[in-house]
Amino acid sequence: MVSAMLEDFVEANRRAILNEPLAGGARESNLSRFDAQHGIPEFLNQLAEVLRHEKAAEPIDLERLTVSAGEHGRALLELGLTMRQVVQEYASVFQTISGLALQQNVVIPPSELRTLNLCINDAIAEATTTYALSREQTLIARATEHLGSLAHELRNVLNVAVLSFEGIKSGRMPANGSVSRS
Repeated sequence: MVSAMLEDFVEANRRAILNEPLAGGARESNLSRFDAQHGIPEFLNQLAEVLRHEKAAEPIDLERLTVSAGEHGRALLELGLTMRQVVQEYASVFQTISGLALQQNVVIPPSELRTLNLCINDAIAEATTTYALSREQTLIARATEHLGSLAHELRNVLNVAVLSFEGIKSGRMPANGSVSRS
């Protein structure tokens, strides 16, 4: 067994990690430019930064990681992926890294695996939260648009009824004519 630092291991295996079939078909859809440049590739960059801060005993700031994960969650929604696929997108990163380490007989320090797990958990939490909020906003916008169309149609019918009533009331139209029946 060979010991390796997670940051070095991820960098050495980056292509394999990114090319691994992810999330039960999550990669079957066409990737947007955002996803190809950000998403999981950006997550790996930010993971390396977190690990460097941890090694230097500096405070770890996960804000960039969570903001990026939120944007990734929104992008995955726009690609038509499910919430399950969003979670699997990140969970598969851990599975791929641990699987590659096992295949290569590499031992990664437990503290770094904990950091990886923390980063993945935070990314999943933010990606799914943003996904859900974006989905809710989309549904509300659709419902509002539908209600606006319904209100417009109802207003047209009411205008016809009011004009017909005014015509009958003023005596310009007969009360038993075709206007009163419509």
